[in-house]
Amino acid sequence: MKNKNIKIISFLGLPASGKGTQAQILADKIGAKVSGIGSLIRDEIEHADMKDPFYADMKDKYDKGIPQSDEIVIDIVKKDIHKSGSRIIFDNFPFSEKQASLFFKLYQDIDADMPILIIVQIDRATALKRILSRRICSNCETVYIDDGNQICEKCGGALISRADDNEETLTKRINEYIPRMEEVLRAFKQNGKIIEIDGEKSIGEVSEQIHKDLQNANII
Repeated sequence: MKNKNIKIISFLGLPASGKGTQAQILADKIGAKVSGIGSLIRDEIEHADMKDPFYADMKDKYDKGIPQSDEIVIDIVKKDIHKSGSRIIFDNFPFSEKQASLFFKLYQDIDADMPILIIVQIDRATALKRILSRRICSNCETVYIDDGNQICEKCGGALISRADDNEETLTKRINEYIPRMEEVLRAFKQNGKIIEIDGEKSIGEVSEQIHKDLQNANII
């Protein structure tokens, strides 16, 4: 008997697809928590004893921009699920075939219902255009699409462009994303549920479609 009270939804999409925004909108609607792997790893490191070689190595990798092992990521995800209760949304996870495989094993261990993957689809040109026009608050890191404003509406910090938001770097990043997303899609077609959303539309239209599709699938 599956524990249908545990609702865990994963969002995936190209950079600037709006998956993070949509994850938060959905979370606010259904009373869930959004978890990003980067923030979970940062939190794990901040509360760890750096005298422990295991955590010292984690921090060293994090500081150097080296990805943590899939096993460590899954362990952190498992802790987060147990802390967060029955409703949780993951942003940009799982992000490899191995992570997906470990993720499905975790679902079996906690006896939850089938995992749900929401893919927010945009094409490469849209991703590139959106990223090149975005600005980030230098203080609170809120992301804006460039509309001429120089000051963050939330905290008053200066809006800046990220150093790595250039066409060459972004094209490479997008090209690296696509095969990994395809791996996860193949894995979910065998073991989970997939909802594909047109991310080219407005934020409001996308969020309405996500909510509608989840309701039609009896997921929320």
